[in-house]
Amino acid sequence: MALIQVTGYITENLAPQTGQSGRPYVRFELLEITGSGKKRWTQYYQVWTWGYEGVDRLMKLGVKKDCKVQIT
Repeated sequence: MALIQVTGYITENLAPQTGQSGRPYVRFELLEITGSGKKRWTQYYQVWTWGYEGVDRLMKLGVKKDCKVQIT
């Protein structure tokens, strides 16, 4: 199993949704910018969180577009 840790910026406002099973979820893109000067590059990650605990936590923290977050 792999563990990924990424720090980046959320590219869109979060929009909680409900799946077919009735569980809430949030999907968003995370933009990671690495390097410096002329050797900079970007990487996009698609992030999903399911369940009331994860979705509620993001919403209560006020996470939105352009917030810098660390995802593990």
